[in-house]
Amino acid sequence: MTDAPAPKRLLVVEDDPTCARLLRDALRTRYDVQVEGDGFTALERARQDPPDLLLLDLHLPTLSGFDVMAQWRQDPDLSACPIVVVSARVMQGEQKRARAQGCHAFVTKPFSLQELRSAVADALGESD
Repeated sequence: MTDAPAPKRLLVVEDDPTCARLLRDALRTRYDVQVEGDGFTALERARQDPPDLLLLDLHLPTLSGFDVMAQWRQDPDLSACPIVVVSARVMQGEQKRARAQGCHAFVTKPFSLQELRSAVADALGESD
């Protein structure tokens, strides 16, 4: 009998408790989901135990999502990890800036669960 592979680990960085719970609940049936409420704490956690994927809000306390992405991409242990931005911030240029900083996908709040799950699966190279 072979052991099933461990589920991929996702780090959700979301300061709104309701949205964080929605993201966790939508993804935990397939993934190991950890949640942090601010960018600084998320970076500390990721440096100690790198996840397989980062789901990142842009408007965060302590560090903006853009600051988190910049530090993430500069860290050799995290730089290859895909980033999916999940944000209500859709001002002109925000998606372009996020993609320029290396995010794999941009999911706009409010989102459908299918859209979220598809973006995560695609970023991880899985079939949805």
